[in-house]
Amino acid sequence: MKLNDSTILRFFHLNIDAKDVARFQEVGKKNMTTSIKKEPGTLFMALTNDDSPKTSNYVLECYRDESSYEIHASSPQFKEFSNVAKNTVIGREVFELTPQIILTKDEPLRVAGQNDYYVRILKLTLVDEDLKKFGAALREEVSQSMEKVPGLKGVLAGNFFDVENEWRIFEIFDSKVAAKQYSQSSQYANFEKQVHDMIYSREAIDLNPDIIVDQGKLEY
Repeated sequence: MKLNDSTILRFFHLNIDAKDVARFQEVGKKNMTTSIKKEPGTLFMALTNDDSPKTSNYVLECYRDESSYEIHASSPQFKEFSNVAKNTVIGREVFELTPQIILTKDEPLRVAGQNDYYVRILKLTLVDEDLKKFGAALREEVSQSMEKVPGLKGVLAGNFFDVENEWRIFEIFDSKVAAKQYSQSSQYANFEKQVHDMIYSREAIDLNPDIIVDQGKLEY
């Protein structure tokens, strides 16, 4: 499914009160699994966490365009989720991204409950003069890896609307082992060498996925 410049990509960092985690997870799963089935314009959704109590959550979502998002925002499952979130979310950050790369495998992702999947966020601050070169290098690397690395299930990357050199890259693997093998491959080492001087600073966040769903074969 080829996407265009109308595509919406955003992520949230949500802090949940520990006593409300189970309820938040329940409505989050219902919202995402229902939406991906009923809303063709809802392209990708993921609920992940970076701590064992699941109180620190990262949510990533992608829509075909604004009208697709409005359909989702008007849905009963989202309204239920929103009502629960009002009473369970104690901290909220929203990050709107300009899409740079969105690629997922042909088979739609349906990850929920106990699973071995692994998600990594790369937080990059790029050298201003190298934005286009980095984007081209990343696209080439991701395109090749999606073909050659079975355990790499998707990559979604974008930069902040208002800060073009701040990039966030979400990598989705079917296991931590697959991620480690990819990171230690000669292909990835060559990519790292190529872009080393284009990156001013970097940070990686390891995430445990609770839910990942998509329409399959996304391409931007």
